[in-house]
Amino acid sequence: MLGGHAEGMLAGMVERSKVKEHDGRAADREMIAYMLEAQRTVAETLAGAGELAADNGDTLTEDLCIARGQKHEKFAWMLKSHLE
Repeated sequence: MLGGHAEGMLAGMVERSKVKEHDGRAADREMIAYMLEAQRTVAETLAGAGELAADNGDTLTEDLCIARGQKHEKFAWMLKSHLE
């Protein structure tokens, strides 16, 4: 949001994140599944942010969201392939 307050504290960002922190104690396949869900969440969030940017005529931010989302979708695909 333009003119708003930029969060600078890690604790605040973690608190508002759609991706919840994992305690790190998991079997390999369980951790891969957790990372897969996190990558999908980030990709979906970026898609929504890209749509919002497009609706407001901000093509540079839209392009950034698309490019970054593609990276997360690719990583999600690679993680999923390990589970199959």
